[in-house]
Amino acid sequence: MKISELEKSKIVTEEEIKDLPEPVQGYLRYTQVIGKEKINTVRLKQSGHFRMKEDQRWMPITAEQYFSVDSAEFIWMAEVKAAPLL
Repeated sequence: MKISELEKSKIVTEEEIKDLPEPVQGYLRYTQVIGKEKINTVRLKQSGHFRMKEDQRWMPITAEQYFSVDSAEFIWMAEVKAAPLL
């Protein structure tokens, strides 16, 4: 199968993973992605602490990040609680 045909495939196949390192192939089989639809978008939810400068205090932060595998771009939206009492 040609690379262009593999990229157009909407289903993950054994053919697509045959040239990957053995541990990666094993992981993909273990996670049962073979025969399933490929993922095109990803959403990550994050939480933690953030500071604007090295000498400032840490502030709580929550964020969501959206990726599209079709292009090299992403959206990252974050909310920082600068003043805990507000």
